[in-house]
Amino acid sequence: MSPHLSNHLVTRAQQRIGGKGDVELVLVHGSQCDGGVLLTSGDVEEAVSELKYQMSKLQKLVGTFIALDDDHTVAKTTYRATRRQSRQKLGG
Repeated sequence: MSPHLSNHLVTRAQQRIGGKGDVELVLVHGSQCDGGVLLTSGDVEEAVSELKYQMSKLQKLVGTFIALDDDHTVAKTTYRATRRQSRQKLGG
């Protein structure tokens, strides 16, 4: 669970590091330390490695279709869609 971001922090982040999105990246990927969170080069290497892995997985999943019920609350089945099926599903 991420901490609430104070107005002071958001203002300082805009001035010093680029904004709220950058604060969230540090909170997600940084290391807990005495009094806060510190983003280390090791944390960055680990995050980059994980993102590369996710990118590889995404590339392998291109064309995967997951059928949902009418309320979009239950995933019913999955299959690899053909190009034709993909075009039909996307309305093209």
